[in-house]
Amino acid sequence: MLAIRHRTIPALCLALLLAAPAAAQEESDVGRLREALRRATVDLRTAQNQATALQSQLSQAQQTIATRDAEAKQLRTQIGQLQGRLDAATEKADGLQAELDTAAATLETTRGELDQTRRSLGRTQGQLRDTEGRRATAQAGLEQTSGFLKACEAANDQLYKVGREVLAAYDGKDLGDVLAQNEPFTQLKSVEMENIIQDLQDKLTDARYRKPAK
Repeated sequence: MLAIRHRTIPALCLALLLAAPAAAQEESDVGRLREALRRATVDLRTAQNQATALQSQLSQAQQTIATRDAEAKQLRTQIGQLQGRLDAATEKADGLQAELDTAAATLETTRGELDQTRRSLGRTQGQLRDTEGRRATAQAGLEQTSGFLKACEAANDQLYKVGREVLAAYDGKDLGDVLAQNEPFTQLKSVEMENIIQDLQDKLTDARYRKPAK
């Protein structure tokens, strides 16, 4: 629009100058031309002022656009950074979820193993109580057997002593002594008597109880 006005005003002035007849140089025509020129000048200045204002507005708009572009670029950068953080956080969350699932599965397995261990412990404790009961019974039997064994040892020692005393009573006697005492061995010879005594001593020694070596 401003460009059209710039082209129209000089053309209008030229048309006015050419339209006036060369012979009519009256004062009224000159006045009209001057008035037209003045108006054209005023319109030109107005148009220039408007053009200047529009140019200033255009510069401000361009500056605003540049500022908005910079802000948009910064926002795009921030969006990229936030997107990267979001992706990292999502990946981490997925990893934690996987770990949580694994931990939950492990916990369930551990609970099963714990229940099984508790049952095994109960059975083992029952077996232990049974074993302790059997041990107590065996211990009581051992103590009773030990008492019997001690009594047998004492009786065996006593019998051994009596046997030794009997043999000692016959040891060194001849056949005449035996006959004088009316012993039942009157028909035995002295050698046979000694053999019998020796055989009885061996049997007593073999029959004597001896504690086993530890």
